[in-house]
Amino acid sequence: MRRQAWTAVALGLLAGLAAPGSAQEGPPGPVVAVFDIQTKRIAFPPDVLEGMTDYLGSLLAKHGYQVVPRSQLRERLTTAKTASYKECYEESCQIEIGKELAADKSLATQILKLGGQCKVTVALYDLKKATSERAGTQSGGCEEAQVVQALERAVLEMVGAKVAPAEPVAAPDKPSPGPALEMMIQIPAGESWMGCSLDDFGCKEEEKPLHKVHLGEFWMDATEVTVAAYRRCVEAGRCEEPGTQKHCNWAESGREQHPINCVSWDRARAYCGWVGKRLPTEAEWEKAARGGSIRARYGELGAVAWFGEGLAGQTHPVRQKQPNGFGLHDTLGNVWEWCADWSSGDYYQRSPARNPPGPARGESRVLRGGSWSDPEASQRVSARKGAPPEVGNGTIGFRCAKP
Repeated sequence: MRRQAWTAVALGLLAGLAAPGSAQEGPPGPVVAVFDIQTKRIAFPPDVLEGMTDYLGSLLAKHGYQVVPRSQLRERLTTAKTASYKECYEESCQIEIGKELAADKSLATQILKLGGQCKVTVALYDLKKATSERAGTQSGGCEEAQVVQALERAVLEMVGAKVAPAEPVAAPDKPSPGPALEMMIQIPAGESWMGCSLDDFGCKEEEKPLHKVHLGEFWMDATEVTVAAYRRCVEAGRCEEPGTQKHCNWAESGREQHPINCVSWDRARAYCGWVGKRLPTEAEWEKAARGGSIRARYGELGAVAWFGEGLAGQTHPVRQKQPNGFGLHDTLGNVWEWCADWSSGDYYQRSPARNPPGPARGESRVLRGGSWSDPEASQRVSARKGAPPEVGNGTIGFRCAKP
């Protein structure tokens, strides 16, 4: 009875608290179905286009819109027996599907290459009035980073915000040593909760106490680093091949979009350095993983995480589950993720309140997020454990961050 009473109190507190840095006041914004980006006269890899589409959803969320989860949209389009869920580019298709998903509006996006320039157009359609509502168009280079910049500026134009002049993106004199940037999400500066969530009764001592930390702005990969991304680093001679023991994805066909696993901490750090990034600190990881939520999980567990499969299971392709409030996928489940910090069970009792860097020394590095083989008890944003940095197995992967 005492446990039930505390549950009611905790949930009541949660309902009245806003996640640091998030907007909780005012009525909810319109619900928008964000359809896949259409490209003309230019081709991007499928995972890059999916990442851009996810990023569009996070941009709209920052401006007050509610975005239909991509998993629901994909499921409905597949049920509609389209040849591919990415082929719903026609206005009539988007109106039909958007209404069935109870959306108020739909967003159509096109990238068109004209000469050496790429023109990006985002158009918001009012499903109830059956009219175009507003649009934004921006042009720039056709490199991935340049197109992402144009997408950001087009969304600002569409919502009526001030659009600053485009920043020039210099063309390199020689091929870049790393691949095009994997899709990243901007995590705003400010305070956030770290440690045992108020509604969480499964916490261990190393997750306590619940405390606030202030972090500067940073960027985090939207997904765990994939086999395809890591392979580019190996082919460039800058990364070592990971292990190939049981449950490892490296030598398995058809797993290019699965998270790379069986990588040691040093190999994960080497990859992040090659693409101009680094491993996230534990504090950065938790803030990004929470997605603005102060609960133990950022959504219904089965909808957001692959977990509980035991040794008979395996990893799954990234971006198949619903993202959190920031637009990050698989921060719970799929694979444990390496962090930059040394591991210490009592660090929370003495960590600084601003940009905690982790202990100065240790024997193990921090792992966060749970994995496909772990039970429900491990699938909590505050769950943490350590492992020797040389360890690499089928349940361990990583994602990168940058300032």
